[in-house]
Amino acid sequence: MPQKPEPLTSVEETAHRQRRWGCTCGCLAFLVALIVGSLAIAYFALRPYPLVRPDRWLTSSTVGFGLCRFSSADSGTSDLINYFARRIQEKLGHDLQPRDQQALHSAITLARQSTDWIIYPSTFLYLERPRDQETKPHFAVVAQFRHFFGYLLFRMAVQSLGLSPQSQTPTELVFRLGGNEKEAALILVLAHTKFVVSDDAATAESFSRPEKAKGTPSERFMTYYGELNTDKAKAEEDLCFALVNENNAIGSFLEYLLATWKQQKTWQRIQDALAKHNVAFSDIQGVVVSLDIVSSDRLKCVAQFFVEQPTVLKRLGEAAKLLEGLTPPSAASTSGFAAKIETHLARNYVQVTVDCSGLRNIINLWMEGDTATSSTALTSVQTTGMSLSASSSQ
Repeated sequence: MPQKPEPLTSVEETAHRQRRWGCTCGCLAFLVALIVGSLAIAYFALRPYPLVRPDRWLTSSTVGFGLCRFSSADSGTSDLINYFARRIQEKLGHDLQPRDQQALHSAITLARQSTDWIIYPSTFLYLERPRDQETKPHFAVVAQFRHFFGYLLFRMAVQSLGLSPQSQTPTELVFRLGGNEKEAALILVLAHTKFVVSDDAATAESFSRPEKAKGTPSERFMTYYGELNTDKAKAEEDLCFALVNENNAIGSFLEYLLATWKQQKTWQRIQDALAKHNVAFSDIQGVVVSLDIVSSDRLKCVAQFFVEQPTVLKRLGEAAKLLEGLTPPSAASTSGFAAKIETHLARNYVQVTVDCSGLRNIINLWMEGDTATSSTALTSVQTTGMSLSASSSQ
């Protein structure tokens, strides 16, 4: 027969009871510490960073500023993002297995829905050009994280691309996006509260450490900057931009843009047409642009070209008037892109309103790699407009 266990003494029972209570209290204390620690980490990781005003990064070299508000809460922007994401999913997932297609769909959906949660919708663009130099201007894009967790997610996304930082400090990482050491490349500076993208390393560093930036912009720039709605956005405005025409910044930017599109002949036609109207880019003091994404297929752009001389302003208004109602059939039939143009002559500026439709067709052409068709359509629009201007002046 099994032997009965000997009864415990009172001392042993007390020791066992204390041991059980000690283990219970220890587990409870560990569980409470784990919960409190997790809540504290979540609080500090998700605590919102304050949104810094855009004028903090203005310098004496600033000649242009843009404010982008691409938020998924806006119906037009949301429609464009959803359509673009759907086309990317169709293009990339065409040759994937069903399981991989579902993973791609989940990744795109998560990226589309979490963008506003990671960074603030307000993204700032600065165009910098030292007044004592004739070099081309450099740009810097500044986006601010909502919280520290957003910084961690963005950092993991960058590192998942296989990029290694060129340099790093306890507060920031510097990446080179494409190109070798002898070629031009974008510079990404990743800090805890923001990230900066620029085409110049010195410019990126100055914006990542704004305490090094000195001076204030010119009075003319601040006048045009005041025309922007930096504090409170208009319901119909997704992007606004102001540019001072110092050192022919408008002409240089347009020339650079057309050169990127391989449209050097179009740039020459523009110069010839303006010369025939006795107007030059140097006569324009600045421009303020407002853009509204109405839907994934339509956008509306309003540009105000400021001119101080009344006679030049009148000639510029007459030249712009020729573009009203211009919708070249050849371009529309090729790309499905159409534009309705209206002009208005005010006291000190010429306002040009462009209502464009057919963005989906342009996106489809770009996604399919049909750049030749897109370039042909663009050339047709510009060539037709320039030929009308030239024939009118004659």
